[in-house]
Formats: sequence, structure tokens, C-alpha cells
Amino acid sequence: MEHLRPFVITNLSATELEDIRLFGRMKVSATVSISGGPPTGYNTKFTTHVDMQGNTNPKWNTLMDFKLHDPSLRNNLLYLNFNFHCSRTFGDKYIGGVSVPINPLFAMISGNRTASQVVRYPVRTFSGEVHGFVNFCFGFGNSIRPLGPQQPAPQWQPPPPPPPHVVSQVEVNWGQSYYTSEPQTLQNQVNYGGNARANDDQANQYNYGEQANEFDDVSDYQC
Repeated sequence: MEHLRPFVITNLSATELEDIRLFGRMKVSATVSISGGPPTGYNTKFTTHVDMQGNTNPKWNTLMDFKLHDPSLRNNLLYLNFNFHCSRTFGDKYIGGVSVPINPLFAMISGNRTASQVVRYPVRTFSGEVHGFVNFCFGFGNSIRPLGPQQPAPQWQPPPPPPPHVVSQVEVNWGQSYYTSEPQTLQNQVNYGGNARANDDQANQYNYGEQANEFDDVSDYQC
């Protein structure tokens, strides 16, 4: 696995940037990024806070810590990019920027890899005109070996849903017998009701006959 090299940017500032506002004070932010070379798995872009007071000469104390692909650094494939924007209510507006090859920076401190240097580069506007400068302090660390890929922790998985219910032959037969016997049950209820009413009528007739005989017996004792 190829080595990485720490690269740190501090004390970032800009001077004499183009004033793109017609009224008021410019509020400027900076975006610093690394381009070129394979991905390293580390952050390759930082964005500063908005300087509300510096106007065309903003300053930031943001510490930017990069991890560079060391073979790409030595082969002059990496660039350090600065882009400045003016913060506005209806969208930020581009002021200017510059791209700096990192290999010459690395060569500046070849005698002392961990030393820090302060450099200055011109800033170009969108039209290509030089307007202002970017200033920053940088330093490199000793080459390091990246950590191996970490295995992701196992994620919880919900239990599988229960299997669908399969209707058995017994349930099928029971349902068929239930629905086929229902009309017979209703008919039996009708017949049963008719028989019950017929029995009641016969009982009433029998009781009526007994009462009539009793009335006949009573009439025999009247004067």
C-alpha cells in the first residue's frame, strides 16, 4: 500500500482582491482543495468561515490538514487550489482564484521536511486578470503508511416474516359441509316452526273442548 504525506495550511489570507460590490463591504470566504492523484480516503477540500471585516483583505485562522498521495506528490501531479467568493443574500459571487503545483512547495523545504514556509501567489479573476494575492503558511509531515480498510460493523437485520397460511384439506371440507348444510338447517327451522304451530293449535282445540264440557256441566245446575 502506497504511502501518504501530511500537508498543512495555516494563516491563510488575501490582499487587494477585486471589489465586486457596488455598495457596502465585501464579505469573503475561501475554499481550498487538492486536485490530481488517486483518492486517499481523506478530506480534500476545506471551506473557511466568512470574513465580515476584512473587505478586500480577508484573513482566516482555519487549520487545513490534508493527506497527500506521496508518489503523486513526487511526480508533480498534485495541485493546491484557492477560490474566493463574496457572500451575498441571493447567492455567492466568484471573486478569483489560483492553482499552485504542490511539488515546488515540497522542494522548498527539501532540507527540512517538517519546516514551515510562507508563500505568496497572484490571484486571477474570472476574466484572467491578475487582481490581488493569496498568502499562506504550509508544512509537510513525514511519510506515513495508511491504515488498512476497516471491516464495517454488522448491521441488524429484521427477522423474516412468517410463512403464509396454507389452507388444509380438512378446513376445505369443513367449509364445504358448513355451506351445504346451511340451507337444510334453515329448512329444518321452517319445518320445526310449522310443526310447533300445528301442535299449539291442536292443544288449544283440546283445551277449548274441555272448557265447553265444563260449561255444559254448570248449566245443568242452573234453575
